[in-house]
Amino acid sequence: MLVSTALITGTTVVYMKLLFIWCKSLGADFLPFYAATGLWCALCVIAAAAVDAAALARHAGRFTEELLAALVSFIFMYAAVVEVRGEAVGDAIETPPDTFLKHLLLFLGTFAAARQVT
Repeated sequence: MLVSTALITGTTVVYMKLLFIWCKSLGADFLPFYAATGLWCALCVIAAAAVDAAALARHAGRFTEELLAALVSFIFMYAAVVEVRGEAVGDAIETPPDTFLKHLLLFLGTFAAARQVT
């Protein structure tokens, strides 16, 4: 199945990744589960439209947007730390010793650059 990545946002990537991990831990197939969650979300959107829940959107402001952006950022940072930590304690036979140092320096350099921008 070919999925176009042109329309996928960071929030969708995080959602799909967490859903995939959850499916893997439950032993369920990802695509049927993803379709079921999509249908469930569609049902919720139709119900929200039926009761004019869009009128409540005026109460969601910049603060809500910033909270969601922070959540996505923390999820990506957590995933990066887990990857770097996994290479630090990983099997030394499979990965060259300089791989951990390279990824650690890239991780810290990206973090420092991001701190300078904000």
